[in-house]
Amino acid sequence: MSSKVAYFINQYPKISHAFIRREILALERRGLVTRSRSNDDARVLIEAWRTATRVRNAVVLTRGRASDAMPTDPRSLAAVARAMGYPAGHSQQLLEDYRRVTRRARATYERVFFA
Repeated sequence: MSSKVAYFINQYPKISHAFIRREILALERRGLVTRSRSNDDARVLIEAWRTATRVRNAVVLTRGRASDAMPTDPRSLAAVARAMGYPAGHSQQLLEDYRRVTRRARATYERVFFA
């Protein structure tokens, strides 16, 4: 059984797209990475990557340091939601949107890479 590898780089612009493409193509040539079978799968994973990146950037803007976790305290969560363009008082909508996107990405990832 062959291993499959999927990874996202969320440190843009530190790593160039050309570097990422070269790395993925090298892994494909070795048979370690397979492309998604559908454009829908790719869209789901891209949307999740963009959402996670936007959340991470908003956390950096509001807290002054990087974190890969969604804030748990209401004030920080509200600040992140506002930085992402949500209206005041809609931080729960941010959580719902984030959970929806990440659930879909997890299901797609499991199906594509472990089915």
